[in-house]
Amino acid sequence: MFSTRTEVKREPCRRCQILRVYLAMILGVVVFGVLAHDLLDKLAGLTPAMFGWAFAGLPVFLFGFKFWSHKKRQRLKSHHTKKR
Repeated sequence: MFSTRTEVKREPCRRCQILRVYLAMILGVVVFGVLAHDLLDKLAGLTPAMFGWAFAGLPVFLFGFKFWSHKKRQRLKSHHTKKR
């Protein structure tokens, strides 16, 4: 007469996980802003343009570093195979 459902434990979907992380980060920023207000006053000289340049320059720097390390690894590998 009464049917019982078996308990199915599913993991939360990817969208829910991303949303939870995002909300936790916002909560962390708000708590940090409330607790460390005097520290944030010292950072008042930073402008949004500085962050823009940093976020635009970081991928360029990382690409250059990865390219350099790849070339270095290729040179070492080719040098190592020539010795044999």
